[in-house]
Amino acid sequence: MQIKNLIEGLNPYGLNKKVQGTGQSESGGGSKKAGSSQSSDKVNLSSEAKLRASAYSEAANAADVREDKVAALREQVRNGTYVINDRKTAENLVRDDLELIT
Repeated sequence: MQIKNLIEGLNPYGLNKKVQGTGQSESGGGSKKAGSSQSSDKVNLSSEAKLRASAYSEAANAADVREDKVAALREQVRNGTYVINDRKTAENLVRDDLELIT
């Protein structure tokens, strides 16, 4: 996961914080002084979350096997020749809703 720093000058991880009274910078990735306590965060993922992450990763890395169909549809849209089948679209929407409630 990537966390972007959207507010300049604010470091969400506490890196380069000034240590009070010493004027020295504290680094979040270096070695700690003896006697200092180090706390750590722990995240536990459910089996469903792990399965979803795995499925998402596989889908993101999968080869696009329908490139030819996507290219053909894109060309039809550009040319203005793409025809939407309203009935099929409605049937699929109803089918998907029925699957959710059954």
